[in-house]
Amino acid sequence: MLLHPLDRATEALAHFHAFFQDAPDQVGALAGFVTGPDGNQVFALILVYNGPVEDGERVFEPLREFGPPILDNLAPTPYRVIQTLFDAGAPSGLRNYWKSSFLEDLPGDATETLVERFQGNGDRSICVRQRKMIRSLFSSL
Repeated sequence: MLLHPLDRATEALAHFHAFFQDAPDQVGALAGFVTGPDGNQVFALILVYNGPVEDGERVFEPLREFGPPILDNLAPTPYRVIQTLFDAGAPSGLRNYWKSSFLEDLPGDATETLVERFQGNGDRSICVRQRKMIRSLFSSL
């Protein structure tokens, strides 16, 4: 995970979005605005690379150098551990109301709006999930 202070979140999210456009298929990523146990609001990047460790380190280097982050604890992690990363924040019985929207792109005003909404959102989190669309598969059908 990489953490950035909220005052750099707009730039960090834009940098992440640009990185993800050309990232290899082995990259999995989740970006979010979260409130830490200390009450500080931060921008978080959860990153996964499904391949050789050396390749993952090379691929994530531009993200690790940006900022720099206030926390960088990217490390080889078993998949079963990754599957439990959010368990503490979503315990059984917790009732949530989730809303989603989809954007083709992430324009600058969208990143600014996300930061502004999070700043006035108390202790709630906002998640931005990047997903690669496999258009070539569907265009051949």
